[in-house]
Amino acid sequence: MADGNDEVMKFVDKAYLEKQFKSFWQVAVKPNDDLLAGKIETLNGADTVEGSVANTVAQKIAEIIAGAPEDFDTLKEISDWISTHADSAAAMNASITDNANAIAAANGRIADVETNLNTLNGTVEDDGSIAKMIKTAVDNAIAGLDKYQAETEDIDFSGWGDLGD
Repeated sequence: MADGNDEVMKFVDKAYLEKQFKSFWQVAVKPNDDLLAGKIETLNGADTVEGSVANTVAQKIAEIIAGAPEDFDTLKEISDWISTHADSAAAMNASITDNANAIAAANGRIADVETNLNTLNGTVEDDGSIAKMIKTAVDNAIAGLDKYQAETEDIDFSGWGDLGD
């Protein structure tokens, strides 16, 4: 017994399908393939080719070096200075570490503030939120008024005379 694909293929014009595929390839795939090949060639180009990885890296290195004084525009010159100024380099390193620790601590405090703000800005169901505090205060005030009203409903004011308007 033949499978379903064999039965279907009896009715398919294979030459027509091949022609359609070749047409699709020429119109849709091949131009994109050529375009991608050109982009890959640009990316892999030398450091003089605009848009190449090598060119981008060379530009970024040049930007870093451009701001350095002439005595410190190579890693060798920086290394030489560090080795002859160990105390100054250690002090700079300690200062950088202190700054990094201060930044980390500040980030922790910022996270705490964000957490507290999120709590305060919560809904009436969120403990500690302003909305819940206001709702609780209003509920307590209403409960107090209800209690006062209940306590005064049974008072007989008829013997008090005219209290005025």
